[in-house]
Amino acid sequence: MVNDIQSIRDLLYSTKYFSLASSVIKEAKKILCSDLYDAELAYCQKALGMAKFDLNDVEDLLETDFDRLRRFCVAMIRGAKLIDVGQDFNPAEEDEEESSNETYVGHSLTFLLTFSILYLLLRDDRVRLSLYLKQMRQPKADKYQRAVENLFDGL
Repeated sequence: MVNDIQSIRDLLYSTKYFSLASSVIKEAKKILCSDLYDAELAYCQKALGMAKFDLNDVEDLLETDFDRLRRFCVAMIRGAKLIDVGQDFNPAEEDEEESSNETYVGHSLTFLLTFSILYLLLRDDRVRLSLYLKQMRQPKADKYQRAVENLFDGL
């Protein structure tokens, strides 16, 4: 399987994937957003490429480590505030005021794919995880990595 947009979309709507995503969201007491945008699929395609994975790796994970992946995803959602490392500060940018009209509309269906990539890197190659986070422009990547490693190791 290749990492093209349609293959990613097919995975996201597969029975096993959708069932796990729904289960995680229900357990975490959140909402699953029904909208899926092309930009999200393109981001997933980029993330898979940067991590040097293909969709077969994610499908294998869904088959072999289903329960631990579910617990990891629930922990990531519940622990979002614990692993929030903030944004990098750029003094050249103007201060942005927090928008008071922003509303939580739910987690995108892509969350499980994103967390699966993190899970695979945490389980198999933490050195590559560091590079992946920096390539994906994760703010404060080193601090974020330590936070997700602690969360993963505590499962």
